[in-house]
Amino acid sequence: MNRFTTKILSFALFMAAFCQNLQAQTCITITEPAALTVAGTATSIACNGGTSTITAAGAGGTTPYQYNIAGGAYQNTTTFASLAAGTYTIGVKDANNCTATASVTITQPTALSVNITATESSCTSNDDKVLTNGSYAMTANVTGGTSAFTYAWANVTSTAATATATVTANTTYTVTVTDANACTATATKAVTLITAPTVSITGLASAYCKDVTAITLAGTPATGSFTVDAAAATTFDPTTLTAASHSVIYSYTDANGCIGSATKSVAVNALPAFTLASTNVTCNGAANGTITVTVTSSAPPYEYSNDNGSTYGAATAATTNTFSNLAPAAYKPTVRDTNGCVKKCQ
Repeated sequence: MNRFTTKILSFALFMAAFCQNLQAQTCITITEPAALTVAGTATSIACNGGTSTITAAGAGGTTPYQYNIAGGAYQNTTTFASLAAGTYTIGVKDANNCTATASVTITQPTALSVNITATESSCTSNDDKVLTNGSYAMTANVTGGTSAFTYAWANVTSTAATATATVTANTTYTVTVTDANACTATATKAVTLITAPTVSITGLASAYCKDVTAITLAGTPATGSFTVDAAAATTFDPTTLTAASHSVIYSYTDANGCIGSATKSVAVNALPAFTLASTNVTCNGAANGTITVTVTSSAPPYEYSNDNGSTYGAATAATTNTFSNLAPAAYKPTVRDTNGCVKKCQ
């Protein structure tokens, strides 16, 4: 075998070995971990202003995990405590420094609060003052918190755990409200018991005759106002009023705005009405004249006079009275009725 043949054989053997190596080469697959994720759960805040704990849990990626909150330093533990209400970003980092984030929102109830209102007295819009001559309730008005609520009152006679209590004394009342989460709120209210003014009409009789001059109206306490038959008045004037019963009302407002009033019915009585008839003396020097008085309207019994009311005869129900045996003279017949009203001839 010559040198050229030897070289050709060597090349052939080399190529055979090379091809054999190409046929035995395997493929390589590159893998990746599952996507890294994180989730968080928060404990409930029972009372407004309380705190919560967020627990983070990673998944995917390559363990072990570390966690952070709000972009802070990573830690090995999964919990973040003493957190106020709000939205937080939690993060996870795996063994390969891969990271993921998620948002967790912590909620809380509306702040529990309470105030006390009392039933307003009829005479004042200030519910810090209530009248002693009535029954007045205090009410605890709750906002926020978590229903249902219980109530504990101080300085009340009833211990019922309800939203209302009765004002019983001149003192400060307190109520403590507890909600379903055992959150509490307290309110106080000072209540002053007041009395309505005692009002009276003074110096006014229950009846007047039609010819009585005007009476100045007066009442206690002073500085109030009067009405007569619903019209403002300062006097009661029988001469301008009808013969009937009239309503006089005195109203007085005190410093608390409480109004007291007194009412009195006052009668105005008509004067008697009558007609006259007479017979003259028959002979000069005789005394046989007569005057007959006939009452046409008034209230019996009547008293009759022929001397302008200086003297009266005995009271009688008779509507006619005759004065006899009269000498010549000027006479002034007068009638007084049961009401004491007097009518004289003109």
